[in-house]
Amino acid sequence: MAGEDIIVFLDTGTDTALVYKRQVDGQTLTFGIGQEEAGPHAKLVDRETGSTWSALTGKATDGPLRGSVLQRAQSHLSFWFAWKDWNPETEVYQE
Repeated sequence: MAGEDIIVFLDTGTDTALVYKRQVDGQTLTFGIGQEEAGPHAKLVDRETGSTWSALTGKATDGPLRGSVLQRAQSHLSFWFAWKDWNPETEVYQE
């Protein structure tokens, strides 16, 4: 797990968080938000190939990687106040 390239998608409409590994066929992808930013049709677009991905399923729906599926990464959803009490050494990253 440590050192893996991941993407975290948070659907602000439902507060659902999904975590995927960013490697597909040996290539690490970089993602941005597509036209649909939230909800069941939320999309991600990878910068390397321009493929469009369903944010909720991790499946490429259009572009050169169509049909590929991002692998889910192990994750845990928790309230910050509870997490920091049990894991005080946690590092927080911001972009």
